[in-house]
Amino acid sequence: MARIFRGLLISFLAAGLVALGFLLGESNVGKRQLIGDDAITGTSPTGYWLTAILLESDVTERTRQLLAFFEVVEPSQALVIRGTYDRMFPFVDPVAVALFADWWAGVDPEAALANFPKGFARDPKIGLSTALQRWARDDPKAALEHMLLKGAGYPNDVALAPFVRGWLESGDDSLWKYVEEMPIGPLRQQIVEVIADVMVYQRGPEATMHIAEAIPDDAVGRFKLQVFRRVAAALALRAPSRAREWAERHRGSEFGEGLMRHVVGRWAAREPAAALSWLAGLSPDKEHAEALSLAYGMWIQRNRADAMAWMAERGSQPALEPAWALYAVEISREDPLAAVALLREVQDSERRERELARVGLLWMRRDEAAALAWLEEADLDAELKQQILNAPTPRRARRPKGG
Repeated sequence: MARIFRGLLISFLAAGLVALGFLLGESNVGKRQLIGDDAITGTSPTGYWLTAILLESDVTERTRQLLAFFEVVEPSQALVIRGTYDRMFPFVDPVAVALFADWWAGVDPEAALANFPKGFARDPKIGLSTALQRWARDDPKAALEHMLLKGAGYPNDVALAPFVRGWLESGDDSLWKYVEEMPIGPLRQQIVEVIADVMVYQRGPEATMHIAEAIPDDAVGRFKLQVFRRVAAALALRAPSRAREWAERHRGSEFGEGLMRHVVGRWAAREPAAALSWLAGLSPDKEHAEALSLAYGMWIQRNRADAMAWMAERGSQPALEPAWALYAVEISREDPLAAVALLREVQDSERRERELARVGLLWMRRDEAAALAWLEEADLDAELKQQILNAPTPRRARRPKGG
């Protein structure tokens, strides 16, 4: 009885929408004259009905009618719909493309993916990404096989994120295992990155961290370390406090290498002062120094004035020494002697010598005579002095060969 009732309801809805389509078609005489009667009538009742819907000027009403249309239209009408979308190109908006792609991928995903990179859509990426997401949600393993066989034909920025979203929506929790078994290379790395980003949003930070920690330690190709790093970056984008916790929890462990850099690589792009303040509270080591240099260097590139003011206010301190050294090098662009004085405060002799060499090289390129005068009196290692003296300068570059 329920099945009969549902069939009657669908038939009634379809009939009503067809009638509505005729009425809408009559109310769009101006548009009909613009695009021609053949486009209005189409070649079938389905084409006429869909045309009338696409001509609806109110976007909310048009979307409602499209949703109802794709609830009842038969799979056999896919090419009729495609043809109607082609003819009605000026009236096909991104929502219409996405709804068609989702419906078609639900009944014939390979046909949908074969058609959407071409043709009617202003941005065919919408149809392609929607179809991939729907297929991955309905049958993730078949979608994965298709991606591995034909994925090179799809732009990764279009294909990977919807594929991952669809798989995670499917409820199949074997995605990490499948990715682990993929050939080691850029595609696997990109998929890991997208999985981490999507999972943090869809399932939350805590669940994502738990899933990453459950990956076997002996997974092939340093897979667990790769996942840990991408989770760190994903957390930094959505939940910086959890990213800090993640990096600190695993610091010094087998899977903690590079976590700080991945956290600040995203966090410092939005909140550089907060990222640097966090790093300043951690004990120093090589990775800590690299993270400080990365965070402060990013800030200088994005907003030099703010970065310089922030460091000037704090002054030289051991917790920020790698960033302080970068600050001094930046000062050298305006005042090399002041930069040299600032670098004298750096306690790490290797870092101090390296950055003094940078200052000397920059100075030689800008004002060779002044740099040479400083170098003659400077208390520097002989090898370091020679390195600066050997630097190419504009004056030397102009000398003729053999001169």
